[in-house]
Amino acid sequence: MSSEIPLFGNSNPNTNNKQPKKIILTVVSIAVIILILVVAIKLASSPSSNGSDGRNISNKLEEKLNESFVVDNDIKNASNSKILAVSDQYLFYSDNNGLYRVNKDGSNKFELDTGKISNINVYKGELYYARTDITDDTKTNRNAKHQIVKMAFNGDNKKEIHSYECQRVSSMLVVNDVVLYQPIVFIPDGKTNDRGEATGSFETNYIITSIDGKDVAKLTNDNYHSKFILQYPYNQSELDSFLSIDYPDTIVKTSKYFINDTLYFDTQSIEQPRTIRIFSISKANDVLNLISEHTPNTESETPVNSYLNGFVYDGESIYYILTVRRGTQEKYDLYKIDVNTNNTLFVETLYNSEGI
Repeated sequence: MSSEIPLFGNSNPNTNNKQPKKIILTVVSIAVIILILVVAIKLASSPSSNGSDGRNISNKLEEKLNESFVVDNDIKNASNSKILAVSDQYLFYSDNNGLYRVNKDGSNKFELDTGKISNINVYKGELYYARTDITDDTKTNRNAKHQIVKMAFNGDNKKEIHSYECQRVSSMLVVNDVVLYQPIVFIPDGKTNDRGEATGSFETNYIITSIDGKDVAKLTNDNYHSKFILQYPYNQSELDSFLSIDYPDTIVKTSKYFINDTLYFDTQSIEQPRTIRIFSISKANDVLNLISEHTPNTESETPVNSYLNGFVYDGESIYYILTVRRGTQEKYDLYKIDVNTNNTLFVETLYNSEGI
């Protein structure tokens, strides 16, 4: 008599040993279903990554990441300003309460979304941005859901592309039909500071997602930042050298924009009253041109601090928001620079929290 045992019980159809066969089949089927569910859950909860888990970015995302692209105004705008963007017809900006659209003269303000909004991008006739809900929690060392959202210019077709539990989204760029963004995650160490706030460290992550949100992966630092490298006409040491002659007590700040071989940038005085100045300089003659000055109010009992939030350009004018902050009060003033004449025009106060 053979000692072999059929895998699913006795294979002889004439045998009466039918009950064990049913039991074995049922157990195996359940096990297979459970295994499939576990694998599906893991795939759904873990975006494809080239990080430490050893899983690779998809071929489609890899192709998009490696495609060359033209550094147009939209890319330079998104790389330069987190709270201001521009299209052919509109300006888009965010304050502490939401996202808004206005005409370029500051009129017809229209609310597009609520929440804390940052990293506004204009791409192929749509808006992309990062948002998180406004809460009463004033603690900064905490993580919250941050959404990557896209919508039409009129607020229609709003869609969440991706979300990440993080402390903030540090940067974001939409290019080649993918969204590249940098979530910063707070890692608590189980301790608290004197204010009772959790202490710990911050972890930087680099994410790529298709603009439909169906394909997501983690990136390395090098892969991510290679898309954010802009070649400016002048470097930091060259600007410092030009400024040292007539503006020795001045530091170059972070707002920079270039049009062909002309660079626009902002500076701030080291000493009070900490005046903000905007300059242009061109490779055609290497002459430093003072475009505008913004001097804070020195008569206020509460110190006043002013700063720019980056430049955006629509092909005719450069726009910027001057933020004026006094204690907990804040004001956003919109300005534009005519690039043909370098004349600066105050456009509108977009936001004023408590009447500065």
